[in-house]
Amino acid sequence: MHVVQDKKEQRKAYEPPPVSPTVYPIPEKFNSYQDYVNIFIPHLLQEAWEQSYQSWSQLKTLNSYPQICAVYSGVERSSTTTSSQTFEKYTWYSITTKDTYEAMRKNDHLGEKFLVIIKDYGHYLKSKDREMDQKYYQPNNFDQIGYIEKIQLHSRPGSLEQTINTFKPVASLVTIVRQFQAVSFLPRSPVCKHILLPGRQDVFYEKVTISDSEKHSLKHYNESQQLAICTASQMILGNPQSPKIGLLQGPPGTGKSSTVVGIVEKVLQFLGSNVRICLCAPSNNAVDLLIKRLDDHRKKMVNTEFASALSIVRIGNAECVHRDVKKFRLSDIFQEECIKCKWPA
Repeated sequence: MHVVQDKKEQRKAYEPPPVSPTVYPIPEKFNSYQDYVNIFIPHLLQEAWEQSYQSWSQLKTLNSYPQICAVYSGVERSSTTTSSQTFEKYTWYSITTKDTYEAMRKNDHLGEKFLVIIKDYGHYLKSKDREMDQKYYQPNNFDQIGYIEKIQLHSRPGSLEQTINTFKPVASLVTIVRQFQAVSFLPRSPVCKHILLPGRQDVFYEKVTISDSEKHSLKHYNESQQLAICTASQMILGNPQSPKIGLLQGPPGTGKSSTVVGIVEKVLQFLGSNVRICLCAPSNNAVDLLIKRLDDHRKKMVNTEFASALSIVRIGNAECVHRDVKKFRLSDIFQEECIKCKWPA
């Protein structure tokens, strides 16, 4: 297992809200599952903040900030009591048209597990002479933060009140939610003890020694990234009977995605275009980010073995692919080849 170390110069200029009295560096071994939770949860909270901030900043650069309008709403309150505290949960139900939702979803601006800003314009002031319009509502003077837990298709509003609200997307938390679930489900995993105490060489590949020439070829990476790239590539290229599990862990913003790009480059340098590499990730956004990083790196490495050997194909639900990497979808590549060869599509 390799830990990508944090560097002060790699951190962002802004600071997230406090999530824990202490945020500990990630060790290579953990004393217990609770020790794993205590160390990782603050890092996941910081990563949730960083992803939300970056997504919100990008949305603000658009010509018009995307938003969705809902014309019916209702609130349900429930309480949960623990040994020391009572928590109240407010569930907000809203209805919008299917066309509006599909338009937002197509642009990756809305979906389940999304963080949103809610503006409540209050109850509609009924009048036979007036059409429903925001100017005839009494808006609240503050915005609220909401989380879209579930989206369902309904044929009628039911008992919800006729109001008007707007939802502005902040960020998709799909990946973060799955990471929290992974932490909570770790005790059920058959490799739990190996993740907490990764010492067995029949499970994990052992670290390698990096030569001076390799360090020079990887000079754009820091020391821990260099070690991860060399170890992972040697694990892939080495004896087929050797252990093939490598665990790379690191705090947000420390270059884990860049390290994956470095591993792919190293493998392609040795095996060329004959090799097939399958990159998987826990969400569509994570897959698209890796593809974008690989494509950006290829553009920097023009006229190299890596650039000529790399051919990217994005596999998965075509509707969930980010617009920046749609050209790598299998259907788009096929259509382009048909046009080049003048075949009927």
